[in-house]
Amino acid sequence: MATGKKVYATLVEKISEVEANQNETLSQVRKSQENMENLSSERDSFYFNLATIYFPEMDSLSVEKTLEEVKADMKRLLLGKQQRRQDLERLVSDVQKTRGTSQARLAEVEHEIDSKVEKRERTGSFIVEDLSKNEKYQELVVQADQSKKRLKQNKSRADAFKFETTEKLKDFQENALFMYLVNRNYGQPNATGNSLTKTIDSWVANLTNFRKNKKTYDFLTTMPDKISEEILKQEQEFRDYSSQIREIESKTEEKHGLPLILEEENIMNATKSDLVGQINQLNENYDQFIGEMKELENTKGKFYTEAMKRLTGYLKGQTIAELRERARETPDPKDDGIVNRIDGVDEKLNSERKILNSLLETQKSLTKKLTGLRSIEKEFSNQRYTSSESRFSSGFDMGHLILAYLTGRMSVGDITREINSHQHFKDPTPSYSSYSSRHSSSSSNYSSGGGFSSGGGFGGGGFSTGGGF
Repeated sequence: MATGKKVYATLVEKISEVEANQNETLSQVRKSQENMENLSSERDSFYFNLATIYFPEMDSLSVEKTLEEVKADMKRLLLGKQQRRQDLERLVSDVQKTRGTSQARLAEVEHEIDSKVEKRERTGSFIVEDLSKNEKYQELVVQADQSKKRLKQNKSRADAFKFETTEKLKDFQENALFMYLVNRNYGQPNATGNSLTKTIDSWVANLTNFRKNKKTYDFLTTMPDKISEEILKQEQEFRDYSSQIREIESKTEEKHGLPLILEEENIMNATKSDLVGQINQLNENYDQFIGEMKELENTKGKFYTEAMKRLTGYLKGQTIAELRERARETPDPKDDGIVNRIDGVDEKLNSERKILNSLLETQKSLTKKLTGLRSIEKEFSNQRYTSSESRFSSGFDMGHLILAYLTGRMSVGDITREINSHQHFKDPTPSYSSYSSRHSSSSSNYSSGGGFSSGGGFGGGGFSTGGGF
């Protein structure tokens, strides 16, 4: 008699064997597919070599000598190449003309800009001359310069004073007795306190030399704001001078037409920038067209690649017999050799294809069988056949059943029924319990209607006549 665990171990072992077979088959499939790819690449290269014999390059002579079946396609491609060359020649000519016009216009614009610059400089000298004769303007410039100088000096002094004030105020603020009197408004009309506290405050004031130090303290706390106000006034003064100066300059500039000259110069500069951008783009187009024209000079460029693609496709559609017959018609023996090699690769491909198809069928069969085995394993576990109480009858052979399933002599249902019919759970082993625990709860069953009577028992009359067993 086998245990459920032992039978389950056999099942899992067989599943692992099938999985190993499946993995090995998958590896063989991948290897076969790789062989097919390599053979196909080799076959393509042979067809390409064969096509080069029948169409060595993209020119009129090759087109005339190529296969009659593809000659029309080759002619269309050659005409397309020739048409593209003509289009490029026209595009290059257009670019050269447009670029020449743009460059001529750019030269004109640069000349106009130079003229505007000269005019602006002459106008500037006239403006400077007028302003130098304007007494009010010159006076304002002097005043503005002096104001600016004072403002700069005072700002520097204000920064230094602010730093010094912060350091000195720290000494006062850290003096508890001095700040006590400040907070009590000592010496002020609004000072608080009675006669006793005022006496104490006077004593503290004498101790700290309060009256003298308070003047310094007040100066340090109020002076920064006053300095800031003065700085603001000086800044406004400088702005006023600058505004008056700018007003005189603007009127003088307008008198001599400087704003219009500057506007015209800006327009010319913008025009120049646009022209430079256009010329740069034209240069890029020119380089691109010239590059493509050089590519067209190559008789094995993109048009030849397209022609070879079509010719190779045609040759692949021919049978080996047709290819052999065509090769015999040419004086060059090279194509005969290439056709033989294509035939050899085709044989290898057919052989490898059969191997691959067989492996794929095996893979498919193993996948199906593995799915069935896993369903058997799942049912086995769901029925708790792996428990320690699970037993199988003598002669039950899980390995034999799985072999029958793998060889197609049994189905998943057949095996499941075999498992169910041979499986059973062994009887549970009685567990220990004390006599008292087993009988104390049932003592109430001994009633007056059966067992020992409620009125009898031991003593007082022995067994009662109304009860008994």
